[in-house]
This record gives sequence, structure tokens and C-alpha cells, in this order.
Amino acid sequence: MEVALAAAQKAAAIDGLTGIMNCKSFRKNIAEILKNMSAGKCGILIDGDHFKRINDTCGHTAGDDVIRLVAQMIVGRIRTVDLASRLHGDEFAIFLSDIQDPSIGQRVMSDINVSLAEESVLRGLPAITLSAGAVFVRYGDKYSELIKAADAALYKAKSTHDGRFVLAEKPSVH
Repeated sequence: MEVALAAAQKAAAIDGLTGIMNCKSFRKNIAEILKNMSAGKCGILIDGDHFKRINDTCGHTAGDDVIRLVAQMIVGRIRTVDLASRLHGDEFAIFLSDIQDPSIGQRVMSDINVSLAEESVLRGLPAITLSAGAVFVRYGDKYSELIKAADAALYKAKSTHDGRFVLAEKPSVH
């Protein structure tokens, strides 16, 4: 019974398509981190560029293949202490632990985009880039405020649909 319960809990925390953390699990983990954290952590919200075009022109199977590839490229380029989640659709989130310099987040995203471009070609998949909106996280921040700030930065990044990285202008203040 305990094994079945543990398996069910794990399945409930994982996105079925990508095998990475789902939105509910990510939110729960971030809430725990916010309660126990020190200064200097950074969360990044990522959204796929041109994804609708892939679904419309190549079909949803190709879209699913691209989503899986994105998850693989993210997981392959972050550390084991960082978190990655598929929030929904082609929107992902990354939480980078102990990052104090926004250029590190930008470099991670650049590396993900370069790897994604190379792997797309190798696998015969349509090209996609990931735009990112990032926000610095501080002790006492609330998930809802952080996701709102990262989302606002993401919409600025997506204005060009070319894999831009934008840091939220107004980090939360306490």
C-alpha cells in the first residue's frame, strides 16, 4: 500500500509529456524554498516562441516532440540543485539556486537556446526558441507575486520572438 501511495504521489507531481515537475509540484517546492531560503536566488519563467506555428503547420505530434526536446535541453543545462517545470503548453519555469548575477540566468538561457537549435536540426524537428522573463527571489516573497513579475518580463521578452531574456524591472520589495 505504501509503495502504491508513493508511486501515485510521484505521478501526481510529474508532467506526463515531459517527465519533469508539473506546475502544482513546482509551486509547492518554490513555497518551501521561499520559507527556508537565504538571499540571492533567481527564478526564470520561459515561454516557447513560434510554438503555435509548429502546431498549426506540423501538427500536434511534432509539437509534443518539440515540448519533450525543450524539457530535455532545460534539464541537461541546469544543476541538480535547480528546479525545472512545465507549467502548461509551451511554458516552462526554472528556479536557479544561489544565483546573484542575472547574467548567469541569461547564459543558461542562451545555452538552452543554442542546444535546442542544434538538437532540432539533428532530430528533424521544427526550430523553436525560448524567450525568458526572470525575477530575483528574496526571503518572504510570495509565489503569486514572483510569477506575476516574471510573466510581465516574459511578455517583454516575447515581443521579438527571438529567444530574448528580460529581467523583471521591479524586484519585489519588503
